[in-house]
Parts: sequence; C-alpha cells; structure tokens
Amino acid sequence: MNYELLIQQAKQEGFSDIEVTISENKSLTIALFNSKVDKNEFSQTRQIAIRAIYNEKMAYLDLENEDETIPFILNNLKENAKVLTTDEKFSIFAGSKTYPQVRSAENDFEQHTGLEKISLLQRVEKQVKTADERIVFVPYCHYNEQVDRMTILNSKGLHVSKENASCAIILQAVAKEKEDSQSGFDIQVKHNFSQFDVDEICTKVVELAVAMLNAKPVPSKFYPIVIENRTMSSLLASFQSIFSGEAAIKKITPFLKKENEQIMSEKISIIDDHLKRMLSMFTTLMMKVLPVIKRLLLKKVYSKHSYTI
Repeated sequence: MNYELLIQQAKQEGFSDIEVTISENKSLTIALFNSKVDKNEFSQTRQIAIRAIYNEKMAYLDLENEDETIPFILNNLKENAKVLTTDEKFSIFAGSKTYPQVRSAENDFEQHTGLEKISLLQRVEKQVKTADERIVFVPYCHYNEQVDRMTILNSKGLHVSKENASCAIILQAVAKEKEDSQSGFDIQVKHNFSQFDVDEICTKVVELAVAMLNAKPVPSKFYPIVIENRTMSSLLASFQSIFSGEAAIKKITPFLKKENEQIMSEKISIIDDHLKRMLSMFTTLMMKVLPVIKRLLLKKVYSKHSYTI
C-alpha cells in the first residue's frame, strides 16, 4: 500500500489529520522435553493501525491485509467517526524535532539453522541434568527469538521507525532431596546466538534450585540483607501503577498533593534509561512517537515530573 498516497487522499476527503502505524513481528519458539523437540513454532505477523480525525472525531481502523483499497479505508474511517458522540478534543502529535541516534545491535541468530538451535537446547538440558545428582527434572528448556519492527507516519510529516531483535534461552530445573523439591528458573537474553553462555545459565539454574532445598524458617527480626536484582525488579513492579500518569490524572495515587515531600530513603534513586546498551530491548521511541531520554524519576522526594514509570 502507498501510505503517502493514503495520507494525501485523506486530506482531500476532509480529514484534518491521519496517522498510520505499521507493526511487524517475526518469532521462533523451540521447546525441548527429555531431549526431544516438543514444539517448533514460527510466526510472522504484520498489522496496520490507522487513526484519523474527521469532523473533530478520532476514528480508528485496524488492518491485517494491505490489499485493502484507499477508498475502503477512508469510507470505514468516516463511518466510524460518524457514530462517535464524545465532545473530547482530539489531536495527532506532529513528532519531536530530534530523536536520539542509537546504533542497532547486530543480530546473527537468523543465520543459524534450526538444527543448531535444537542442538544448543540439548546441550543445555544434558548439562543441567548432570550438574548435580539432586536435579531430577528439567520441565522447561526453550529457545525463543523475536524481531519487532514499527514504523509511524502521519499527515504532519512524521516518519519514524524502530526495531528490536533478540534471542533467549528459557530454562527451569527441579531439584529434590529427601521429601523436599525446589525449582530454579532463569532466562538468558542475547542479541546474537553466538553470545549464549551455556555454562552460565546452567550453573545459575542449578544453584537456584539446590540452594532452596531444606530451607528452614528464621526468627522474625531485623536482618541486614542484599536484595537480588530480579527480586527488587519484581517488588518495584508491584508498586508501578501508583507512579503512573493515569493514576495521577484519576487522583488515585497515594502521592497526590505530595510533590516535593520525602517519600523514601535518601539512599534510593530510580532511573529510567531505555537507551542503555546492555538492555535486550532498548528503544529510541516511547509511547510510539515521543523521544526516549534518560530520566531520574525518583530521588529522595516525589516530583510532579515523576509520573512516568
């Protein structure tokens, strides 16, 4: 489909503005169970989401078939707009003047065959089972790769795109000693197939499972502790909604009217940095068209600019 022509004809048909978002996804999942391939699934999707303002109403249309004609699309958008009764004012963001330049990570996993990926999983499963005699079961040994692309263009001249690609090993092992059974779970995400560290993920999963065997309760009191990063991430995620802009707008955040008041220890800072190179899914776009920047969200006090987590 010629999206530039769609935008041009939409303006001629009386649409104030129109925006097109093209999302593409390609993924592969391989699952192993007792050294046998239990699942080998490839999927590829492409979706087009269109929104347009007609008679001051925002109409939406989702397509999976790019063969639809421009008159069909515009007529459907018009009909969708006509049934709306809201008085809300709508606008389409023109885009920012600049976006951060990030060199996309190179990916090599599509150059490796399915047999190579299956062989990798078999090596992982065998190494976990033989690492410790207390490992009795490997219920989850998966390989996953994913490529996501998104392009946005609109009638205000915006034309931006982003792409993320990664591959991962997902592994779980069960350890048993006497009557106690525990499991360890980990995910290793890489940009390149050649970057996988089999020894690292196998050792980690085995250690996690074995370390929890025969655990005993301790007396209740204050202990100095070090919180593992994944545990802290999970803990912080439980409170994520109270920091959202939606919670602030709906006045349901407990921090309402507490701007510039101290809400936590001075030792804690929360930084939002989607451009960090070590991330498996770094991005230059946030909320579709806003440029990503590194931000200090919380430090000592709660700021009105912190409704962004």
